[in-house]
Amino acid sequence: MMPKLNIQWILPDGRVGGRVEGDTFRVRGPLPGATIRAKESHKRGRTIEIDHWDPISPSPDAIPHPCPVQADCGGCDLGTLAREVRIGHLLDLVQRALRLPERPGFTPSPRTTRHRARVRLSVRDEAMGFRSARSHDLVEIADCVAAREEVAARFDEVRQILPIPGLEAVEIRSDGTRATLAVEGKLKREHLAGLTDIALNGRALSGDPTLQLQIAGLTLRCSPRSFYQVNLELNALLVDWVVQAVSAASPERVLDLYSGIGNLTLPIAQTGVPTVAVEIEGQATKDLRHNAKRAGLQVEIHTRDVARFDPAQVPFDVVVLDPPRAGAGKAMQRLLLQRPRRIVLVSCHVPSAARDIQPALKAGYRLADVHCFEMFVDTHHVETAVILERA
Repeated sequence: MMPKLNIQWILPDGRVGGRVEGDTFRVRGPLPGATIRAKESHKRGRTIEIDHWDPISPSPDAIPHPCPVQADCGGCDLGTLAREVRIGHLLDLVQRALRLPERPGFTPSPRTTRHRARVRLSVRDEAMGFRSARSHDLVEIADCVAAREEVAARFDEVRQILPIPGLEAVEIRSDGTRATLAVEGKLKREHLAGLTDIALNGRALSGDPTLQLQIAGLTLRCSPRSFYQVNLELNALLVDWVVQAVSAASPERVLDLYSGIGNLTLPIAQTGVPTVAVEIEGQATKDLRHNAKRAGLQVEIHTRDVARFDPAQVPFDVVVLDPPRAGAGKAMQRLLLQRPRRIVLVSCHVPSAARDIQPALKAGYRLADVHCFEMFVDTHHVETAVILERA
């Protein structure tokens, strides 16, 4: 019989694990601090994968969660773990993944509830809600304690127009003042009659579906399909940190890859340093041009896929990257050929950050700083910012 297992840590994919008889194990469901017994498992190398388990004792750090569907929804997967304990485990996760001698720095979210400025709702017939974790099952919701007040205020409005043939999803997006709707699907305009500030498949349908984000004293337009950080207040703190990390290197010219609407590009350019932005052509680059012009900032914009951009085309001595979840990949290797003095990497996925950092370390760069941001409250996700300096 498998001995009892003590849950010791959180893994980057949301599972938890620990050690047993010289091996490690991984399991989904229990909280750190809990004790379980495996019912079904299989082994991969030195790792035991627990498929089914029975509880023995709960985590002493378990707390109630205000959301009635938290257990089924899976969105706030660590919402029942005491916040300080959860943060400690996330910092330990980053420390292990990046092989740091100590825990990284940390900036908490100013909002512990009502922090999400955008939510994507799935629909089925007359039901609206979120998909259950690792499932297509729909968890119907009346409210979401993670959604900002102005986002949650539009839930009933969306629910009242259901069912709609061809409707795939509705994203409610907020800039902190007003909430807009971004609808996806093969619909007829009349199906959405009565809704305001709405876009259908990225195009304005009624009212104004664009957002006006306030970032570092700038107003940035954000179109219905343009990406922006989900936690507005924490994003402001992240932007400040990145700008300081760049400015501390006294750069002559900064290259910003995956620049989007200019969330990092324009606050950096605002400090007076010449800045080059690279982003694939789309709504985000149109927003970036608009935002730079409105702010009166001169930014050199290259509209192409970062994966195909050759950084040898432009001079720069400091580079900023905020890649998607998959990471920078070969873009990092091409950057290293140009030997920038400082690299500032922002990542929403710790394993991707670890992969992106490795070639820089092998090329003689050193980790000068690592800092984490509580962008995704009550979850196993953590935003990580890294400074790499040329030795």
